Amino acid sequence: MPTPVSAGSGATSRSIDAPELEPPPAPPAVVTLEPVVIEGDAGARKLVAQHDAPSARGDCLPQTRDATTSSIALIAGTLGTAATIASGGAGLLIAGCLVGLFGLSIDAGAKVHDLQECEEG
Repeated sequence: MPTPVSAGSGATSRSIDAPELEPPPAPPAVVTLEPVVIEGDAGARKLVAQHDAPSARGDCLPQTRDATTSSIALIAGTLGTAATIASGGAGLLIAGCLVGLFGLSIDAGAKVHDLQECEEG
């Protein structure tokens, strides 16, 4: 059976080796670079522009989705209103369809405007 460590065993807090603390390392040196100018023919510039173009279009993906969804809803509402009118629906039903179309057209217009603003920059 191992012997328990007690106050009388001679172990003191001074006899425990504490790790020595070192000063923190120096921060890395700051490096300043001159601006880089890339020279080349028009083909190289066009290649760089084509490389940058998809990332710019990808930024407007939520606006594109919103405009598309709104436009599809407007088309569906228009077809539903036309079907209601063609089937001889009640005047109140036709009026409700027209009010709904008005709201859908405002929403679709706002979403298309947001998309145009995003694409312009």
